[in-house]
Order: sequence, then C-alpha cells, then structure tokens
Amino acid sequence: IEMIMSNIGPLFLWLFLSRAHAFTAFMWSIFALLATQHNHNGYNLPFTRKRASKHDFHHETAVGGNYGTLGLLDYFHGTDQKFRSRM
Repeated sequence: IEMIMSNIGPLFLWLFLSRAHAFTAFMWSIFALLATQHNHNGYNLPFTRKRASKHDFHHETAVGGNYGTLGLLDYFHGTDQKFRSRM
C-alpha cells in the first residue's frame, strides 16, 4: 500500500486527472525517475545544492524535516537545523 500511495500514485495520478498527451506523460515519467535516482545515488554534483546529502540525512534521521524538494519550508520552519549544523 505504501508503494502505491507514495510512489506510483503521485507519479501517475496526474495522467488521469490532466489527460496528458502520451509523449508528455513519458517525458514526465523519465524526469521524475531520473530525479529519484539522483536523490538516492549519494553523489553531490556541483549544481544540485547538496541534494543527495540532504536526502541521505532525511533517511538517516526520518524525524522532523523534509518538507519538500527545494527545502524552503524546512528553512522557514527551522527543521533543517540538524542538517545545517552537520554540514
């Protein structure tokens, strides 16, 4: 159930709601999967703002944080203090 609700659902639900063209759906899926692979690979590329390290920290602690991809809400609510102090 978790796999369907948190991984498959968000990736493909918009297809049914927006009636996206097949090419658009394909490209969206490719970019979403590439972003997932990048976040989980553990490498910080120069243009990614330590995204892999932040995601690793999220999996290590799994408490209090990770309110989105950009990290703005984590910064706003102060839930990234542990991550920032670690770096």
